[in-house]
Amino acid sequence: MSLPVDILLEILYRLPVASLVRFRCVCKTWYHIMATPWFAKSHLACQQASSSSNKYILYHDDNLCTLFTNSDPLFDSTKHSKLFYTPELFGIDFTCNNRDLEIYGACHGLVCVSRACYHIGNNIHLWNPICRKVKKLPQIETPIKDEFGLEIPIKDEFGHEPSAGMTFGYYCDDYKVIVIVYVKSTFIVFVYSLSTNSWNTIQTINFYIDIKSIDYFVCTTKFVDGTAYMLTSIELVVCYELNNKTFRVIKLPEDNDIATMEAYGETIALLETDQNYLTMWILRDKSSSSPWERKFSIAVPEVSSLRVTTSFQAVGFLPNGKYLLRNFELEGDSCVTKLSLCDTEIPNLTEFRSFTELRSRFRLPPKYPTLHGRIDSNFVESLLLFNEDNLHPFSLTEMDSTCSSTLFTLQWSPTQ
Repeated sequence: MSLPVDILLEILYRLPVASLVRFRCVCKTWYHIMATPWFAKSHLACQQASSSSNKYILYHDDNLCTLFTNSDPLFDSTKHSKLFYTPELFGIDFTCNNRDLEIYGACHGLVCVSRACYHIGNNIHLWNPICRKVKKLPQIETPIKDEFGLEIPIKDEFGHEPSAGMTFGYYCDDYKVIVIVYVKSTFIVFVYSLSTNSWNTIQTINFYIDIKSIDYFVCTTKFVDGTAYMLTSIELVVCYELNNKTFRVIKLPEDNDIATMEAYGETIALLETDQNYLTMWILRDKSSSSPWERKFSIAVPEVSSLRVTTSFQAVGFLPNGKYLLRNFELEGDSCVTKLSLCDTEIPNLTEFRSFTELRSRFRLPPKYPTLHGRIDSNFVESLLLFNEDNLHPFSLTEMDSTCSSTLFTLQWSPTQ
């Protein structure tokens, strides 16, 4: 007995992506249904609304991308099912010195991947790791022309391509990649739209900034509620609003030591850390002369005088809304990694977990994931990019898994 189409669709909407990928081979009708954009959109909406659907924590650093189904095994790298990928699959030559990949944003099951310290001309890919699909974005066209028709090459005064801020997100029923670059006293914004598979170039008015090293100008970039925010190394946040193509530069709070910038509701938050206090600033009004509001400042617990402690490092928000931080305490040949949870609403700081490792010759713990890395707790699975190219890992290592997680290892060589 065949089911009516509307009932069949309601059933398929509630199935995980892994099942749908298998079911596409059932018949041509099922395949064509799942290949349509409206099905992917409806399936995503159903997954987001369901409390029982698979939701993930995305952990990533320079060469690892891990999807966890919950936070319990977040820092247990001993037993996972591993799918290995190499930068060559994302258009990076592993014979080059810079072999690292970087995640520039995750949204609705898609991950924006490119080379670390992005420069104009580097390949950009949108990747769906759940259904193993990938889309290579078209190259940004350069050089561009100014209002007088003169070419503006995207190079600094030494002839080098400067680093650029890049971020990825969803806005006005479309997926956007935003690239912001500062060259010859001008900010230039490139906006990619997935619906048209094309770039749009926006120039800003001249804005002189005294930058000693353009290579380290960009710290991080976030896309929140239609606005791209780029945190820079010179105590400025560069903002670009897509709806009205407005550009502005916002000074950071004074006397700061900003650790990171995070999406916080419909705005952004800055976390300032040192060995004495953890402070959080909220951007309340971009147009105000005093746009920042200090949400809290928490005293950091003291440590033994026999140990050398580092400042807290930002990791990211967990699904419960608490913020995860880590710091290292060095003593002799050992290093104690402490993970702490910050409740941003009460606020308070409590120790979450700690473990001890021997220090490497670089005087930091050698093992994943204690050295660095960030998390994104809003990752959901989807069928987006279902019709794009397959991206199969170069090898598959089966391991007994105790936590239903998949470790996507982005590494530069199959033998390394």
